[in-house]
Parts: sequence; structure tokens; C-alpha cells
Amino acid sequence: GEEGGRDWTETSNVDLRVGDWAINAESKISNVRWLACARQTRYWMGPAFGGKSYSSETKESSLFKNCLPLDTQFLLVELRAESTESELTKIKYALVLPLVDGSFRASLQSGKDTTLLPKRKTNNAEDSIFCHIDSFDKKTHFSSILSQNRTVYEQSGKSKLIRALYILVGSNPYKLLKQGFRDVADELQTFETLDRKQIPSMADDFGWCTWDAFYSDVTPEGVVDGVTKLREAGIQPRTVIIDDGWQDVTPLKVKHQQSTLAKITNGGGNKNPVTSSIRSFFKRSIVALIGSFFSNASKVIAAYYDRIVKNAKYDSTPNRIWRKLSSTVLKGELYNYFENETDFARQLNGFLPNVKFRGFEVQKSSNDAEKQSTNESAIGRTAEDIGEVESNNGLRNLVSTLKNDLGVKRVLC
Repeated sequence: GEEGGRDWTETSNVDLRVGDWAINAESKISNVRWLACARQTRYWMGPAFGGKSYSSETKESSLFKNCLPLDTQFLLVELRAESTESELTKIKYALVLPLVDGSFRASLQSGKDTTLLPKRKTNNAEDSIFCHIDSFDKKTHFSSILSQNRTVYEQSGKSKLIRALYILVGSNPYKLLKQGFRDVADELQTFETLDRKQIPSMADDFGWCTWDAFYSDVTPEGVVDGVTKLREAGIQPRTVIIDDGWQDVTPLKVKHQQSTLAKITNGGGNKNPVTSSIRSFFKRSIVALIGSFFSNASKVIAAYYDRIVKNAKYDSTPNRIWRKLSSTVLKGELYNYFENETDFARQLNGFLPNVKFRGFEVQKSSNDAEKQSTNESAIGRTAEDIGEVESNNGLRNLVSTLKNDLGVKRVLC
């Protein structure tokens, strides 16, 4: 509908005010504590804590942290009221869950991060809680969900057009969480809660994931060495998860800066000793200047991204500046930064194992090698042909080694 003279149905995002932390002389709430889970990087969430209290005797408020992080995706609030009743009866909990409905995703944020509504003429913007709803596609407006679901909602008698926020209040936070997620699962029909799922048998076995040990630099030899060391320590992994790093991704881990400098140093074909010497001197000077420039630029870029861009609001000024920089002379250095400093900007480039895993070979005994040689000659294939095939079966060879030689039951990639 319309709010503040603006037709929200023709936009792809909106900020709606949910409420305030009402801790003051007028309210009967003396203390608020909250736990939030919010976006920290492109793929990860992390916890945040805060709270505020008010004393009716001193008429003063004490603030621990009241500002919700940007892109909060889970919020649990403890509300303590001033009362003469028992300690338990005066404590309430509120569960607030932003939802994903169709093409739109909701999240929570404080008033200070709200840019889609006129600025409030108050100094307590951090006390306000807003729900940000966004399709993250400028062509997907709220009118699209209106046209798609109009018939459904008219038949059901419902007036709402999008499910953005779930709120539940109770006295027991554990029961609140269990009931809340069940309600959301029943409403959205997109997932099931753990108590309604069948736990797989692998949950009873010890497992090891390669991510914490190698991140994306995992290698077959590293996986074998890790499992071997765990076995030697008396801890047998039955499940191995080969995490990110075994498939081809883009951008690749290549130094754009180095390739640019290589083009400068390798150009030209003049073999005259005098001119070659002069050319070499100027090239070395240019390389030194460019290297110094990109070295300093890299530090500035890293600081700007970590401190500003990473925590900035979607389509905000810092994000637009970052996108603009990617089309300038710094484009190569931006690639270089993401390739060498982060694992969050790469995208899958193919489903097959990458070159690290294609070349892994199973260690065979002399008898096995002799049998293999005999079989190869029997079917008229050369050892070179077999070697080429086996080099493309490196991941299969790794899985065989883990299962046949190292006692692993299952390997997940």
C-alpha cells in the first residue's frame, strides 16, 4: 500500500518500523537483554548481544548495547518488568524471526541503518527496530507477489500479501524457540524442524571436515595425512567431509598484478644490446613504480572493504563506490585482493574435480602394479593411456584410499 506518500508496491524493498526498546519512566519494563544472529560476511552469521536497563529509583538508564546489527536474521529478547510478583512471573521472552517468502527476504536492523524512510527527528534512532524486506532485484517489485497471489488470498480470506516477520512471546525461552520454529515450518512449508526429522546413522560416528584445517587450500595428500594422524592419535574418523577447494572456481588464484607486470617486462623483440639495455632500465623503473602503487593500493582497498563495504547496507553509497572501482584501473587489484585474501567472492566454475584432485594416484604394491600391467596389455591399451585416465580419476582414487586403507565409512564432498 502507500505510506508517506510513496507507493511501495512499485518498489523492490521497504523498511517498516516494528517498534522501539521501550525502557523509560512511562513503561513498566525495567530491563531488556537480547541475543541476535546477524550477517558478518557474505556467507556467515555471528552472534551479537545487547541490552538496556532503567531504574525507577534513580530515574536513570544504563545502556550496554542497544543497536541491532545490520541484517539481523534471528532475535531473542528477555523483558523484565518492575513488579512485586515473583522473579519468574515478571520475566517474559520474545522471539522475532524474519522470514523468506517467495522472492522476498526480510531482516531486522536498527533505526540508524534505515535509509528508505525519512530520517526521524530524534536522537534515539538506535532504539528503533525496523524490518527490511527486499527482493534484491530491482525488477522484482512487491506488485509481482500481489498479482501472483491475489486469487489465492481472495479465496482464503487473508488480507496479507507477504509473510515477513514472526513474533511469539512466552515465559520459557526453550519452549518458545521450539514452538516458534515449528510454527514457521508449518506456515512456510519450506523446511522441517529437527524433532520431526529422522536422524541419520552417521550422526553417531566421529567425523572430520577439512575446512578448519585447510580452508580452500585442501589437497588429497593433506586429507590423507589428516586422517592418518587422527588414526595414530587413537581417533578414527568414520566420516570425512572434503569442503570447499576440490572444484574449479572463479576467479582463479592467479596474480593479476604479476601477469600485468609480465606483459610489460616481456614485450618487444628488439635484440640490439644498447637499446635492449635502455629498454630494460625503463621497464624495471616502470615495474617498480607500478609495484609500489599496487602495494599501497592493496592496503587501502583491504581496509576500505573490511571496515566499510563488508558491513554496508545493500546498494548503499559504499557499495556503489566499490562497484565503480571495479571498472577502473584498480580492477585487477580488486581481483587480486579477493583471490588472495578472501574465500567469499569465488563462484563455482565446474562440477568436476580441479587439477589438485585429478592427479592423485593410489599407492599400489609391486604385485598390484604387475597385475595392472598385464591387464592393460591384454586389452590393447598402453600404460600412458591408463595413466591419463587415472589422472582424471584422482578424486575416486582418494575416496578408495580413505575407505580401503584408512577405515573411513563415507566421504562427503
